[in-house]
Amino acid sequence: MKLWIRAFKREKIILNELIVDSTPLSVANLSAALRDVCDKKDLPCPIITETNLNNLVNFNHTKFKQSDFLEKISFDYLEIGNIPK
Repeated sequence: MKLWIRAFKREKIILNELIVDSTPLSVANLSAALRDVCDKKDLPCPIITETNLNNLVNFNHTKFKQSDFLEKISFDYLEIGNIPK
């Protein structure tokens, strides 16, 4: 899987990470990769659902807003793009 993770605040990118991994795209693998990035940048990690995974598979894109996080976020939204091989 190859994922582009970005966080936006006032329409400006505050996080820009590219993850390249040989594991297949699944909720568990996506959650682990996102948790690693969020921990490194000291950001809260969103709750990932099957809907998010389906959006990544079908549309190569998913978005997380405040309602997808358990903690308060300091940015507007987090976006993940799936870069197909």
